[in-house]
Amino acid sequence: MLLYDLLLHLLSPLLLLLTLIDAKRRGGGFAFIRERFGFFKRSPANPRLWFHAASIGEVQLALPLIAAFSSKGVLLTCNTPEAFRLAKKQLSADVEVHFCPLDFSGAVNRLLSHYQPSALFVVETELWPRLFAEAHRRRIGIYIINGRIGHKTSASPRFIKKLYRQALAQVTYVWAREPIDQQRFIALGCPEERISSVGDIKLSRPENAGLPTSPLLSTPYSLAISTHHDEEQRIARAWMAAGKPNLLVIIPRHPPRAANIAKELADKGLICHRRSESPIPPQVDRRLPSRHCRRGGQFLCT
Repeated sequence: MLLYDLLLHLLSPLLLLLTLIDAKRRGGGFAFIRERFGFFKRSPANPRLWFHAASIGEVQLALPLIAAFSSKGVLLTCNTPEAFRLAKKQLSADVEVHFCPLDFSGAVNRLLSHYQPSALFVVETELWPRLFAEAHRRRIGIYIINGRIGHKTSASPRFIKKLYRQALAQVTYVWAREPIDQQRFIALGCPEERISSVGDIKLSRPENAGLPTSPLLSTPYSLAISTHHDEEQRIARAWMAAGKPNLLVIIPRHPPRAANIAKELADKGLICHRRSESPIPPQVDRRLPSRHCRRGGQFLCT
C-alpha cells in the first residue's frame, strides 16, 4: 500500500491534468474537479447507504436498487460526467449524487468523514485499494453487486494482484454475476465464504414489472447494445454485407456519442432517424434496400 500511495502521488500532476481535460471535454464542470479530489459542499443529508456506480452501464443497473432503498438515505457516486447526468435525471432529489474521489487517502477520507455511510455497495467491479482500506478501517461494510472479473483483470501483473488481494480481503460479501466470475474473485484473493454466484441482475426483472404491452418495433430488427467507439461502423459494415432487410438498432455505451455516430453512418450512405423525434419509429418499407437505417436519441435504430 505504501508503494501504491507513493506511485499515486508521483502521478498526481498527470491525474490532475486528465481530470481537467475530462471536465472540459465531457462537461463535468468545476464540481467534477473538486469532488474527484474529495472536496464536497456542506449538505444536511446523512445517507446511510453508499452506492458506487462507475459509468452509465453501472448506473442503469443500480437504479432499481437505489430506488428501493432511497427511503433509508442514499449516496450515489460516479466516475464520469455522463453517468452523473443520467443519475441526476433518473433519481429523486432525495438521493445525493456526486463524483467519486480518486483513490488518494486524503480524498477518500474527506468523503467518508463528510457523509459517514454505514455500508458501501460497489456495482460490478471497482477494486480501489485505498478506498477499501479506509472504509474497512472505519468498519463500513463493503459489498460488491453483480461482481465480474474479466480475463485482463485476472491476468494482471503480480503487483496489481497483490493490491487486489488486499482489497478483497476487506470485502464483506460479493454477489458474483457468473460462476466464472466467482472463481476469478477467489483466485484474486476473495475468501470463498464471502462470495456466491447469483446470476446477472441485468437480466432480472421486478416480479410485477411484466412485459411491455406493445412492442417498440413491429418489424424484425438486429440489436447492438453498449457499443464503443469504432464498433458501430464495423457492425454497420457487417450488417450491410449480410444483406439484412431488417433494421439495425444501435445502443451506444455513451449516449452523447449518438450524434457523431449518426453522422458517421450517414457518411456511409445510411439513412438515420431519431427515435427521440418519434415515440415509435416509422415503419420500414420492406422493399427498401438494406441501407435504410434509423437513429434514436440515446440509441440508434439503423
